[in-house]
Amino acid sequence: MVELDEGMRKGVVSLPHGYGSSYASAEPVGPQLNRLTSTGHCDPLSKTPYHKYVPVRLQHLTV
Repeated sequence: MVELDEGMRKGVVSLPHGYGSSYASAEPVGPQLNRLTSTGHCDPLSKTPYHKYVPVRLQHLTV
């Protein structure tokens, strides 16, 4: 799902992390950034993913 926001700077994409959420079921709900990012795109010492600096390519789809 994509939502356009006129308040965002042109050329910027925002992906919410969803920190602090708890779910009743074991199934994940909401954004799953680890599925969208590479395991090699991380801090070399802590191995924390660089979720703030992810290159993206958007494509317009007609439904």
